[in-house]
Amino acid sequence: MRRFSEVGVLPRPVSDHFPVLLEGGGLIRGPSPFKFENMWLEEEGFKDKMKTWWGSKFTGTSSFNLDAKLRALKDILKNWNKEVFGLIENKKGKALR
Repeated sequence: MRRFSEVGVLPRPVSDHFPVLLEGGGLIRGPSPFKFENMWLEEEGFKDKMKTWWGSKFTGTSSFNLDAKLRALKDILKNWNKEVFGLIENKKGKALR
């Protein structure tokens, strides 16, 4: 995979360094990273649900258990968010238009 579609060197006007021009083209974005929303903390019963969700049991080392819990929690929170709040980003985009 090429990081930049074109790389060029610009003339050096004053400095003894050559400026480099990087032109990115056809950049493919992956899925956006998971973000914890502070508004979730205001939702009735959310903290109790978090305790239940966090109580999931996994077998393995401490670091494996932490990783597994965080991954599972991410999926649970994404689904819960869609059920309770709907597609926030779409609503936010429409409201800002």
